[in-house]
Amino acid sequence: MHSLNHFLINIDDTDDIIVQDGQIFATEHGAFSDYVEYKFDENNWYTPLALAIKDGETVISDNTNRGGFDSWVDDRDSWDYDAATKAAYDALYWDIGNDLRVLTEGDHNYQYKFKSTDEAAQIIRETLAASYAGTDDGIDSWRLSVRPNLARVYEYLTDKYFTPPFLNAYHFSPYTARTFDLTNGDDFGLAILTVDIHT
Repeated sequence: MHSLNHFLINIDDTDDIIVQDGQIFATEHGAFSDYVEYKFDENNWYTPLALAIKDGETVISDNTNRGGFDSWVDDRDSWDYDAATKAAYDALYWDIGNDLRVLTEGDHNYQYKFKSTDEAAQIIRETLAASYAGTDDGIDSWRLSVRPNLARVYEYLTDKYFTPPFLNAYHFSPYTARTFDLTNGDDFGLAILTVDIHT
């Protein structure tokens, strides 16, 4: 399965952006390269598709593998840091909603539209409290398996160091999230690297 993942990174200098033959070589950016080495496995093929620099330019890959950037985004001309941030919020909220539906045996076609990360945290807290207060008898173990991830997401949504909508990268993998903060709290040269990742 492929999904669009968003990494908040720092770019020291626009000269650090390596584009060759229309391809973004994101692994040249230290934090992303380290994350790939630490968290990816042999099943996590990936293609960097866009790099949107806050208050700066956006670089979109010409890679057309699997349809490239245009298979994910309707209007490449409108893609910038704000659009990438919105896409990251959408990914975070969809993942939370999906885990909540799995846990509550809800309709998988229903997608709750969260208004904020505070609201998402509140719903996670209430759902987990109800889940732990009840009995696990008769509930499939695969449904219960999402509880630890929801609890971890809740902890990050309520953490004072949380940079919405990006979760702490080293506590999540492409199997459990699609938004990652690789900045270590640094706010210089912020950029969002958007990557197609196979899981």
